[in-house]
Amino acid sequence: MPGSVMAEMKLRLQHVQSSEEALHPSSRDLASKPGDSPTNVPLCPIHQRGLEYFCRNHQVCVCSSCLETAEHKGHSTVLAKREWQIKKSQLGITEVELMDLITQRERKIEEIQRTLGDIKVCAERETSGSVQVFSQLVSCVERCQSEV
Repeated sequence: MPGSVMAEMKLRLQHVQSSEEALHPSSRDLASKPGDSPTNVPLCPIHQRGLEYFCRNHQVCVCSSCLETAEHKGHSTVLAKREWQIKKSQLGITEVELMDLITQRERKIEEIQRTLGDIKVCAERETSGSVQVFSQLVSCVERCQSEV
């Protein structure tokens, strides 16, 4: 995989991570009420609010009420969408790296198969050469025996 692709992927990841807009939820965001979340956001089983934040300390999605409780208060939190974007970028980079490793391994397999083919050809050549020499030796021995 060309280095420029890796550089571009890493640059994109750094751009996503350097954006500070969603690193800490504002008090305005924390004021959401039950039922205020969009329909596609899963609900907190405790507070029935949308799981719109991600607690990095516990690696779990939480609602705004969970952020105010002792369990997650003061933890490193970001908007769940933002964490999803970061994880998606990281997975993209990992995918590119893995595809590069797969390509390298496939090339290595092809090289090994070519080498194995070459070895087989050489072994066949040497075997046929040895058979010829042995046949000539047997003929020579038979001739010598018939002369004696």
